[in-house]
Amino acid sequence: MAGIGFTLKRLMDKDDLMGLVQAHLHSAMVTAGPWLITILAIGAISIYGSSTHTFRYFLDFHVILIYNFAFSLIFASPFSMVATRHLADAIFRKNVTGSIGMMISSYVMLMIIQLPLVAWYYFGYVQLPLSLKLLAFSNYFLVGAIWMISAFLTALKDYRMITRAFAIGMTVGVIVAIWLKGDYRDAGMLLGFNVGVGITFFILLAQVFSEYNYRVVEPFDVIKYFHRYWDVALGGLFYAVGIWIDKLVMCFAPEATTLQSKMVMYFEYGNAMFLAYLTIIPAMAVFILSVETDFFEKYHRFYNEILNHAPFKRILENQRAIKESVLSGARNIIVLQGIICFVSIVLAHKILELMGIRFIHIAMYRFGVLGAFFHVLMLFITIMFNYFDSRRQAMWIQCMFMVTNGLFTLISMRAGLEFYGYGYFISTLVTFFFASILLLRYLDKLPFHAFVTTGRAIRRSL
Repeated sequence: MAGIGFTLKRLMDKDDLMGLVQAHLHSAMVTAGPWLITILAIGAISIYGSSTHTFRYFLDFHVILIYNFAFSLIFASPFSMVATRHLADAIFRKNVTGSIGMMISSYVMLMIIQLPLVAWYYFGYVQLPLSLKLLAFSNYFLVGAIWMISAFLTALKDYRMITRAFAIGMTVGVIVAIWLKGDYRDAGMLLGFNVGVGITFFILLAQVFSEYNYRVVEPFDVIKYFHRYWDVALGGLFYAVGIWIDKLVMCFAPEATTLQSKMVMYFEYGNAMFLAYLTIIPAMAVFILSVETDFFEKYHRFYNEILNHAPFKRILENQRAIKESVLSGARNIIVLQGIICFVSIVLAHKILELMGIRFIHIAMYRFGVLGAFFHVLMLFITIMFNYFDSRRQAMWIQCMFMVTNGLFTLISMRAGLEFYGYGYFISTLVTFFFASILLLRYLDKLPFHAFVTTGRAIRRSL
């Protein structure tokens, strides 16, 4: 999150209520601003589409977007994670001349891998009008392009520009989609959304080229990084699959819907889990605020004083300060997310009624909210390991989440409707305890890891 820490620290240093509010709002927009704007745009198009007499056309539009977002994220995550690491190393070396070539080559390789699969799916498997197939095909690669360029977004540091880009693009997309919907139905809605995503992408791309105004050199240098940081690539893949695997498994539930296009979706489960995910946004804002201010200061002091040959007693004091900062940040997240979780569970019947979800799925939503509680804590620990450059531990946590979410969701699906949602909840609970044990053990031996396992202190002194 290069650059955000300075902004948040400046807002926090105001030492008044307004500065605190601004810091949390800024953190929330960095964490979920573009995502929220995109979701609101899809929601606006969907609400308008589902309110008309051509409801089945809206379903095709809805499922196409879900499939495209899911599978483009899964395929793009390894490339995006490695590209992010490549860019971080380049910024540390103060030599980002190869960044543009890395971005272009990463996306080209990603397209080559995906092209046959996506072409087979849309032109060989699903039964849709040709116009909708072409629009769905193009939408997939537009969304994939957004995932790839996301590696550069935090490095740009201009979060207001990023939010404006999504706001402009999605607003235009909603207007065009609603305008075309009357004459072209689902194809019109998808074309409008594609226009919005395209505008967003080209605004961000122009900003990237403006920031990194270099020629394309050594475009496939990023391939070396896949060999060096294979654990980062696998971790990104495991986590992306883990996020979506329960929704994919639930497509085989007896209650799932098979559309005329042959696409399958369990809408109630997907909607319930989506609402559960929304509850973590405030906690994520607090998390980013904690990590990028208090924790980063103590983290920076720990390694700097090692480099300055501080006595061992001082190193142990800094180690304790890091542990206290981590525990304090976790406590703040637990308290906030716990309150949100409690309120969401108590008001579940009102929330489902508002969203038009049948009350028979209320347990599914409630367990989704409980799962989201442990999910945000698991994510907190994973990012801690990434800070310490302990990539293997982060990868194993993400692998645990993927395997358990798929396995427990399959078991709960076979157990029957009353157990839907248990799989995700138990998966995040088990993964959180596994990750907590790893982190506590790691922090207890932090000086050892700094010098031996990761060599952070040694490498930074060279």
